[in-house]
Amino acid sequence: FRLGLLLLLITCVIAYFRWRTYHLKRSKSELEHRVALSTADLNKAKSIIEQRQKEIITQNEILLQKNNKLEAQSVEMKDMAEEIRELTEAKIKFFANISHELHTPLHVILHETKELTETQDETDLVAEKHSLIYTNAKRLFKLINQLLDSREVALPSVVRNEPEATSDVMKYREETEEVKDGRAPAPFILIIENDPDRPETKYHKLASTHQIEYALNGADGLRLATEHVPDLILCDAHLPDGDGLHLCEQLKKDERSSHIPIIIMTSRSGEEHHAQAMATGADDYITKPFQPDLLELKIKNIFFTRQKLKEMFLQGALTMPEQFNMSAVDKQFLKHAVKVVRENLQNSNFGVDEFSSYFGMSRRNVLRKVKGVTGLSINEYIRNTRLKEAYTMLSKGERNVSEVAYAVGFTDPKYFSNCFKKLFGKLPSEVRMVANTN
Repeated sequence: FRLGLLLLLITCVIAYFRWRTYHLKRSKSELEHRVALSTADLNKAKSIIEQRQKEIITQNEILLQKNNKLEAQSVEMKDMAEEIRELTEAKIKFFANISHELHTPLHVILHETKELTETQDETDLVAEKHSLIYTNAKRLFKLINQLLDSREVALPSVVRNEPEATSDVMKYREETEEVKDGRAPAPFILIIENDPDRPETKYHKLASTHQIEYALNGADGLRLATEHVPDLILCDAHLPDGDGLHLCEQLKKDERSSHIPIIIMTSRSGEEHHAQAMATGADDYITKPFQPDLLELKIKNIFFTRQKLKEMFLQGALTMPEQFNMSAVDKQFLKHAVKVVRENLQNSNFGVDEFSSYFGMSRRNVLRKVKGVTGLSINEYIRNTRLKEAYTMLSKGERNVSEVAYAVGFTDPKYFSNCFKKLFGKLPSEVRMVANTN
């Protein structure tokens, strides 16, 4: 019995091991099959990935070629824009030279013929001829002014994605806007004086280097000063219709003319009279009769001072008018100008027309006002104010360069960086880096 039980036990153990071995072999076979399937899937996926990598490499090569082509086109467009800019500049200079050469002689002709038409001791035939000459000269004078006022000067129409070229276009468009009454390139001086001597002879030397306009009384002087906004005014202290010192005070209180430098001409040499002249806001005075060289020296000194003011603005001091030695009227104007630009800081389309609409003056007078107060064109003033605000933002280190560029109205961060470096002498990334370091 025991032997039989032992044989049964041995048989069961052998059967178990055989069953176990069979089961393990079967599991191994299934596992190997699964591994083979997974390997095949992986190889297939690997093949797909390799194919996609090849496609990406090919696409990158195509994109690189397109990028190189675009860069070449960009360079070509910039070259074309520069060529167009040079042609435009030549046209503007041509109009400026024509205005300078024609305007003054025509003014003299009008002045002389008007006197002839008012002469009483001449025959009807001569009077009629003089009247005909005066009428046609006046018509020609009007046509020349219309020509100079025209905004139809051919300016380059540059693609909008070329900011530097667009900036050049705007710059020369403003220069064209400033060509008025033969005013460019010579400074425009208004002389308010009732002198029996012929002013064309008396101021002949000054007229050779400046554009001159004459007013024989205070009323005409005030009208011409506020309408044409000259670069400088020479005003006699004694006028037939009033006091020249009072006129000077009026001009200095008027926002349209407060920035215009005024030299008072007086025949009185006492210090008290000179003090009265300066108290009205005059920039300088000169005692009559005077030497032409002395007058020219005073004018040069005033223009030199204005140039220094422009340099200060170009250095970035744009938003703190209280720091400058200027009249209260001009400080108020500048504060308003800063406020206007800040309110439209993110508007990249904010330009000369939009800026001018905020002031109670004509577009042309706003342009001359900004030029007279800051020495900058409106576009330069807007751009530099944007850059000054950008400097403040970058100094806080809270935004990157591109974000700041868009925040202050630039559409191209690269152009923004170029303008920023030109104004402040350093890249915007350098300013931000210093801010983050501190």
